[in-house]
Amino acid sequence: RDYPFEAGGNIFGYLGEVDSNILKNPLYEGYVMGDYIGRAGLERTYEKVLMGQRGIEFWKRDNKNRLTDPLEDGKYDTVAVAGQNMHSSIDIELQALGEELMLNKLGSIVAIDPKTGGILAMVSSPTYQPKLLTGADRKKHYAELLLSPAKPLFNRSVTATYSPGSTFKTLQALIGLHEGVITTATTVSCGGAFYGCGGGKPMKCLDYGTFDLRNAIRMSDNTYFATVMQRVINNPKYPNIDSSLAVWDRYMYAFGLGHKLDIDVPSEKPGNIPTPKYFNKIYGAGKWNYCSFRSVSIGQGEVLTTPIQTANEMAYIANKGWYKIPHLVDSIEDGDKFGMLEKFKKKHSAIDIPDSVFEAVHDGMQRVVEGGTGGGAKVPGIVICGKTGTVENYYRGVKQPNHAFFCGFAPRDNPKIAIMCVVENSGRFGGTYAAPIVGLMIEKYLHDTIAKSRQPIVE
Repeated sequence: RDYPFEAGGNIFGYLGEVDSNILKNPLYEGYVMGDYIGRAGLERTYEKVLMGQRGIEFWKRDNKNRLTDPLEDGKYDTVAVAGQNMHSSIDIELQALGEELMLNKLGSIVAIDPKTGGILAMVSSPTYQPKLLTGADRKKHYAELLLSPAKPLFNRSVTATYSPGSTFKTLQALIGLHEGVITTATTVSCGGAFYGCGGGKPMKCLDYGTFDLRNAIRMSDNTYFATVMQRVINNPKYPNIDSSLAVWDRYMYAFGLGHKLDIDVPSEKPGNIPTPKYFNKIYGAGKWNYCSFRSVSIGQGEVLTTPIQTANEMAYIANKGWYKIPHLVDSIEDGDKFGMLEKFKKKHSAIDIPDSVFEAVHDGMQRVVEGGTGGGAKVPGIVICGKTGTVENYYRGVKQPNHAFFCGFAPRDNPKIAIMCVVENSGRFGGTYAAPIVGLMIEKYLHDTIAKSRQPIVE
């Protein structure tokens, strides 16, 4: 393997020599000791495409078992056939910029072309140079990477799960509007916390005031979206809370959450969307209500997403109700002989939500960047729709510094990039670190460069 760019280690993956377990597995028929096989990334997923076909030579041996001459001058020999070339959707310069921006940070950036589902950048930080896992020093470098406490071989983009925080409020807005429990004119007053659960501990907000939908998204008001989900869960048109939560679940699954997207990178995690069955197991049937999981309304608690799911969620919103499964490989030379790319051509649009609902959410997301919590993502000349998230972070019950989230898409009209960024343990708001990173990535992709006046942000 040759890597002209020092980027994309977790995307491309690496090769490793086959072992006895592989040789025993009927799925890997045709390998022999000494062969190499894809162990991670695209190398693993597209092993069948990349491996090619073994060549065979027939030789004569003498009475001392020494090779002498080709059998009948090579009449029965077959020539080795190289594997097929593949073309990826990755913008390698965008990928390299993302890795630079995430240097000395833990987290991920995922960018998708919303129209095709092609992944433009998939940064997992820390990462490694792909060439380190080739050549004579491969074993040495692999051991160093494996033992690193920062886990550079761990692909956070598809395997790490996080509470999505306030980025989740965009989805609550879609559900609330489509279910008819709110309109764009519905207002909710916030006195600094959500008090809608009686004697329970109030769920704090960062602001005060009365908000309609667009401004609730702009200022990321907790009380507004806690009220929205409470109305969805307590909607009288459903016979009980089990059925109303099941309806909410169906929306979330349609948005691409709570299940694997089936992308073409191994080790993808499904995340978690809580179900009635889950709460029945925890609390007992009939012994729980909205207040048992109110933190889910603001993207905390039991809900978990992966970075790839969050970026895909932005593609869904950008497209006003559909997405294609995110993928790294766009085409395979000489044809897709194994049918591996067919699933990436299908539009997924399980729920028919009117465009007017999406337009209202787009309005709020545009305000986030132009006059709200995500001003750090602003790029001159580009209309960006975005959403910040400040994610509470606990490890074994102990509070840790917050994760910073930002996600969005651009431009608003005819979106060309849907993107998310998470910076782990930043201890700051999503608008502080994650939003400027997303702004620079959008600028690089749409303008093919970073303005000279904005270079200091990169540095």
